[in-house]
Amino acid sequence: MHPRLSVTSLATPQQQPVAKDIDLFATLGIPHIGVAAWRMAEAGWDDSVATLRRSPVPVGYLIHRTMFTLDTPELWPQERARVNRTIRAAAECGAGVVYTTTGPAGRLTWEQAAGALAGAVEPCLRQAERSGVALAFETTCQLRQDLGFVYTLRDQVAVAEATGLNICLDLYWCWREPGLLESVAAAGERLRLLQVSDYELGTTSMPLRIVPGDGVVPLEALLRGIHAAGYRGLVDVELLGPRVDEEGAGSALGRGAQVVSAMLDRLDHAKSGRTSW
Repeated sequence: MHPRLSVTSLATPQQQPVAKDIDLFATLGIPHIGVAAWRMAEAGWDDSVATLRRSPVPVGYLIHRTMFTLDTPELWPQERARVNRTIRAAAECGAGVVYTTTGPAGRLTWEQAAGALAGAVEPCLRQAERSGVALAFETTCQLRQDLGFVYTLRDQVAVAEATGLNICLDLYWCWREPGLLESVAAAGERLRLLQVSDYELGTTSMPLRIVPGDGVVPLEALLRGIHAAGYRGLVDVELLGPRVDEEGAGSALGRGAQVVSAMLDRLDHAKSGRTSW
């Protein structure tokens, strides 16, 4: 597998112990894994961190469910405490990134929500800097107003610049976005994680992320452009939904990892001038 590849644990059964995820990913030969922080909290932070520290597969990132109820400042102290606990856990298990979503804007306008986010997250960014962890956020779908208010990479870059947050680029939501590669270049070093999956025409429900190569996303061309824009971080296969459940997480994740790893290998060969026979 390509050394920049990672796979998220979201496709595995949520009640399954993290140790079983690790066993699965080690068997598949996955170079890095991503772990949901809420599963760690449910199993006990200390035990979960100890499990991840023993993992033969390095932890690339942790997933924090969502950050702030942006129109309700009285909730921010307890929400900050939860974000900071995830940041500490990331530092303790060697994960370099925590990614999350902004949280709902409620009755705020977009501009008001961006301003509220800047104020709410500032103490967490200080905690992340002290811990050596990049705190990043991802875009969401407009149907999921409960998770966030940023829907395009272009707007994500603007919010990152205004707040100091880093960026998790989830191509599932923005692969058709005009000027995508220009926005990638504008993100610069704030881009800390790239997530890939595929999309099937006719999809009308969520989540339905399918194995790369099974849908219509021009993923290899996008990876080539994102590489040319300067990104050299993890490329994460994020799969979940009924198609993955039907196939089985092990099979779907294994296929997805092999497809994306081969794309990254071809990209390396092309950049080095080597020929693959």
